[in-house]
Order: sequence, then C-alpha cells, then structure tokens
Amino acid sequence: NIDSYVKKYPYKFSNTKIVLLHRDIKDTMVSNYFQTVFRVGINFESISHFIRHPLHGAEKQILFNLYWKKFE
Repeated sequence: NIDSYVKKYPYKFSNTKIVLLHRDIKDTMVSNYFQTVFRVGINFESISHFIRHPLHGAEKQILFNLYWKKFE
C-alpha cells in the first residue's frame, strides 16, 4: 500500500510535488465495492455492509484522505 511505500522510501518524495485527486466518497465507495466484489472476489451481504466494513469501508477511505491532507 502507498502508506508503507512512502514510509519505506521517504527520500523518493522529499523534493517531489504530489497532486492528490480527491473524489466524492460516494463515488469511491461504489467503485471500491465493485472492484472488491467482482475483481478481488470478496463477497458482502450488501453494499451497506461493505461501506461499514472496517477494512474496506468509508472509515478506511476517510483515514486515507486525512493521511494525505496532512501534507498540504
């Protein structure tokens, strides 16, 4: 994942400008749901269950966005 990569190789990013493209979380959740279910093969009871799931859901996406926000 990107977090561990940045921590492992911080020198690669020290003088680099990074553009963060932020999507609406609803769009991201629907895309991630279909990616996880149909490409990865993990099944959920419903998209609602997926959104609330601690490893795949909205909380993870929000934490990811907050992680990158601290670099502004």
